[in-house]
Amino acid sequence: VIRCDSLHYCQGGMSCCQASSGQWNCCPYPLGQCCADGLHCCEYGYTYTLPHLR
Repeated sequence: VIRCDSLHYCQGGMSCCQASSGQWNCCPYPLGQCCADGLHCCEYGYTYTLPHLR
């Protein structure tokens, strides 16, 4: 179990990501890198680019 803070946790092998709203989300990748929105994540060594909105 991975603790995000004193109240929230993710299963082992996952990473914690915190959204700007304060909500915690679990990234399915160990050592995952959270995106700026706190909702998405990438495997370690990769980055997420938000799709261009028209």
